[in-house]
Amino acid sequence: MIQFLIDRGVKWRPLTQYPDYSALLQAARNGKRESVRKLLELGIYDNRALAQAKDPVIRELLEDGARSKGDRVADDEELWPAICSDTQKGWLRAEQHIARGGNANYRSQTWTPLLLALRSCNVTLVRCLLSHGADPKIYPIQFIVSPYDELIGGGPKEDNGKANVRDEDVAECARLLLQAHAGLPWDELVMIAAWNDWAKTVAVFLDAGVPRDAVLKDFERYAIPSLRDKKRAQVLRLIQQ
Repeated sequence: MIQFLIDRGVKWRPLTQYPDYSALLQAARNGKRESVRKLLELGIYDNRALAQAKDPVIRELLEDGARSKGDRVADDEELWPAICSDTQKGWLRAEQHIARGGNANYRSQTWTPLLLALRSCNVTLVRCLLSHGADPKIYPIQFIVSPYDELIGGGPKEDNGKANVRDEDVAECARLLLQAHAGLPWDELVMIAAWNDWAKTVAVFLDAGVPRDAVLKDFERYAIPSLRDKKRAQVLRLIQQ
């Protein structure tokens, strides 16, 4: 059908009103291998298509297409998760990747480099990415997510996987996000930070303008009725500091 249309003079052009519905993006999303192959043969390329594709054959086709164009999108998709999981030298590997043309604002299905760095609370890597133009308001393809949610995340539980994260590191990441104009976090996230005993982080958010009364209301709404008096007093003290 694609060849049929071309043979009859149909011209391919981007849809400026609906940029996410190009032929290649649609074919990649829907697993249409031969359509992707045909479009690439015709020189119709979109560097957003790789992140949309789940079919391994289509991903390989798009990776080859990206490399033929000199596009580093295939490297971004492959390398950023490994870079951001390196707690020791991730920032250095990020610097090297960006110097070779890597995209600090790459959007995959469920992550961006900045979100990956925030999930592990890697202060040095977060600072590195922001210094290279990482935008906290750029989201993954599948959903919109607050960078603070990735940083604090997990809900008000002591077993949320962040129990061993240092308050100083969370607070510094929060400062960096505020400086990068990420806006204020949700009130509930500040309550979660208090629950996790991150006093410095709570202070950063409250000083930045998160309404203390709203945080207290969230605490009263979500606090477990049987919560130990000692823990309740501790959380309230952090919010009211």
